[in-house]
Amino acid sequence: MAIARNTRFITHDGSTWLFKNKSKMEYVFGKITIGNNCFIGENCLILPNTQIGDNCIVGAGSVVRGKVPDNSVIYGNPAKVVMKSSMSEKFLMNSKFLIDENKYTYDEKRALLTDLLKL
Repeated sequence: MAIARNTRFITHDGSTWLFKNKSKMEYVFGKITIGNNCFIGENCLILPNTQIGDNCIVGAGSVVRGKVPDNSVIYGNPAKVVMKSSMSEKFLMNSKFLIDENKYTYDEKRALLTDLLKL
């Protein structure tokens, strides 16, 4: 599993504060589970009672709540399934921007990326 920076996991719902005059100060809590072999992009918000299945990709900036099926690519606010992970793999592996980073030194990668950005 890989989780990019600034992703937050919120296991409670503090909106019950709105109703503090009607009840005691109470919160709703919920478990978050992440399956095997998942990637979660930058700045995601994972809300209470969320289950992300195995082999999933969560796009950057997504707000996720609920159950995400195995082998899904999701993104958005609220996050929705947009394709299967296998389809994403086909797109990525056939991209002209795919670079095998083990083949190049740091300086070679930098030059290659600089050239790609000119396209």
